[in-house]
Amino acid sequence: MGLLSRLRRIFSPAARPADSQDPDAAAPVRFEDYGADPMVLVLEPSLKMARTYKQLFSKLGYGYVIFQEPEDFYAEFQRGSFDIVIVNGRSPDIDASDIVRTLKDGLSCKVPIVVGCSGLENPVLGVRHKRWFVKPITDARLGKVIQEALTGDIGKAQSNPKKRRQRGLDWLNEAEHHATLFKESGLSKAAFCRERKVKKTTFENSLILVKLPPKVKRFIKAHPAAFRKKKSSFCETGLHKLDDNTIFKLCEEMLVAHRKGKDLTLDEIRETVRAHLECEKRKIDETAK
Repeated sequence: MGLLSRLRRIFSPAARPADSQDPDAAAPVRFEDYGADPMVLVLEPSLKMARTYKQLFSKLGYGYVIFQEPEDFYAEFQRGSFDIVIVNGRSPDIDASDIVRTLKDGLSCKVPIVVGCSGLENPVLGVRHKRWFVKPITDARLGKVIQEALTGDIGKAQSNPKKRRQRGLDWLNEAEHHATLFKESGLSKAAFCRERKVKKTTFENSLILVKLPPKVKRFIKAHPAAFRKKKSSFCETGLHKLDDNTIFKLCEEMLVAHRKGKDLTLDEIRETVRAHLECEKRKIDETAK
């Protein structure tokens, strides 16, 4: 082998020792915490900044999933349910304009998108997307940016009746409406269903739903995306028969599963309910002995 070939091998990137490589060039990492609200999805190629985001969100008490690679980021966006998205302004391989365009046009993103601009990077990039901030950023400032973005989008959604219906939780609102009308009517259940042209099953389900614990109903309404199609989870599984704290814990599990893109099935919820009821029955029997 000639001298030139040996020199190329010695100084080529592949031949450099692992500890001399840029830490951000290592295998992409994923940071996540699904247990809080609001839920933030982040695309940040810098490992150092990704770790900073993780610390900031932990201080704020927010849920988060942070990716370094766009492909993983897009896949998670399609699987999960997020309240807001933060993307890096510009890096050698990532341009926020392309990311935002893909989210809005290709993936029909309806949640707020915020651009994080690095240092003295031209802020016009962020201004084009209306919501932006300059890094580094404090937890207080980041929290303010996120809350302002969330509030701004809620206002726009409420001005559009179609969007408002999509964001609402119709089945729980309908149940509460039926219960109120029934209480005020003074009619029997059968007479009320005939007069209001409400199906008997629908009305009976409404009476089940309105008896859910207040904190459970507030929790469900606070996360409409996760519970929009979960009416049967409360009416057909016996979930309402459990104690208040157990119902609330199961709702939290359902939210976490939804955000991971793995919604609990009716059979899984039924099995959980059955196990809880059997456990309670055993406790009662043992106490009676």
